Amino acid sequence: MSFEVVVLAAGSARRMGRPKQLLEVGGSAMVRRVVDVACSTSAERVVVVVGAHGDLVARSLEGSCASYVRNHHHESGSYSSLRVGLDALVEPAVVVVSDMPGISPDVVDAVGASLEAGSWGVITEYVDGPGHPFGLSIGLIEALPAAAPDKFLFGMLIADDRVERVRTRARKPLDVNTPEAYRRLDTSEGD
Repeated sequence: MSFEVVVLAAGSARRMGRPKQLLEVGGSAMVRRVVDVACSTSAERVVVVVGAHGDLVARSLEGSCASYVRNHHHESGSYSSLRVGLDALVEPAVVVVSDMPGISPDVVDAVGASLEAGSWGVITEYVDGPGHPFGLSIGLIEALPAAAPDKFLFGMLIADDRVERVRTRARKPLDVNTPEAYRRLDTSEGD
């Protein structure tokens, strides 16, 4: 058994006021940085879900190991993008988001290894609480509803005692959703 990575990059970035997937982080678009991390893992395949700004996001992926799929209903929320991404996969999935460029390839591989070992679901447990990435077995993917609120799956993973927790000594990666968060990321990138 192996695992695949789905990168959620379809959002319209209303809080940011511009396409956050394309903000520069360390010399490349944020989504490309996340994809490069995913491509450096032992994942069988990396699939990026694009939606808002889809052509620009897809162009930023040129030359990477990733393929992409479009969520034509991205305005309905991130769960719809997750469903589009999961529907494109054939293996258990590690889910990452394009606005967390600090996600480590080691953590992605640890979540993937837990799936390969037979875990039903996996969530990353940082020193400051649970966070991304998370992992979904084929059985869990098949049991998910076709539609749900955006925070449904994350809440379910946190509450379900069948879910394995991959523990790390790191703090949660910064979630770059606002201009303030991006400024904090710029400061940390320069250190």
